[in-house]
Amino acid sequence: MIKALGIVFAAVVTVSPLWAQASEWPAAADYMSLTDCGTASDPGTCNTAKEILLREYADAIAGKPQGQRTVSFCLTTTCGATVQANPVRGCAWQIVLIKSRRPGLTRNDLANFRSYCGPDHLDDAGRQAAMMQARDLLKKLGVN
Repeated sequence: MIKALGIVFAAVVTVSPLWAQASEWPAAADYMSLTDCGTASDPGTCNTAKEILLREYADAIAGKPQGQRTVSFCLTTTCGATVQANPVRGCAWQIVLIKSRRPGLTRNDLANFRSYCGPDHLDDAGRQAAMMQARDLLKKLGVN
């Protein structure tokens, strides 16, 4: 499994440049399947978390690494049940974070890649799907 993860990481780092223009992004609530805070045990906390996540999504699609980290984390872990889990999308954002090669990447980013794209969250088919989604995200971000 570690070998397969290494192959995916190598592919992420060496993906040929993408030359497409940025395109429209789905609405945060649609993309992240935000939960209905009206049914939450603590609606106030849930609504605050959703507001923060909406800002982080805006930052993620603007190419800001911290927003991408947060979106990846929430899609993988649900952020306290604020988001429906979507580990394929969570892994895809980790791939974007690494492929973007922006200043400020940390060891934690690589560790999160290994975790969110690893066997605890995804199988080989899930990793392949995440790679395809990451290519689309990178294209939308205009990352070469």
